Amino acid sequence: MSNPLFLPDLATMQQELRLSGVPAVGEDANIIIANALLTVRAGFYGRLGITRVGQLVAFTANIVNPSTNDEILRALARTVEVKWTFVVLMDRLPTLWMDDSGGAWQTYNEQGTFRKMSRTDMDAMRKRMMSEIDNDMAILSGEQTLGDTSGVNVGCYGSELDPRPLLSDTIFPPCDGDF
Repeated sequence: MSNPLFLPDLATMQQELRLSGVPAVGEDANIIIANALLTVRAGFYGRLGITRVGQLVAFTANIVNPSTNDEILRALARTVEVKWTFVVLMDRLPTLWMDDSGGAWQTYNEQGTFRKMSRTDMDAMRKRMMSEIDNDMAILSGEQTLGDTSGVNVGCYGSELDPRPLLSDTIFPPCDGDF
């Protein structure tokens, strides 16, 4: 079973993804989650390289009040890992749960991260989240420094770049005419 890079363990990742109701063993969902974690791990190494990932992993993990450059980068890596895993799972888990593997449909309805989301909504969410991941990876790689917004690609609410907000952790700057 693959473990996360920047979270302490698989159980913490499942909580972050709102998948803590998936039993620890005996479910096909666990294989899909492990595969998603492996995909994300390989993605981090592919985008940042072994040396940079090692540096980020070695930084102190302070998720309550990160204040140093290293702590902030480690916290950012953690949030990117969760988002990226979520994106990888977007297409896989709903299909599995529809098959009702070991009561997974009930878990899906209780923690319905993807429930009642149209394909258009999922595609818009995926596109926005991948843009956020790309922006954050530029910071994690060192191509861009903390506080430098010159390379950040943020669309305003209602624009073609970001037609509607779907996640509460995304900031949508005001557009012309909002005030």
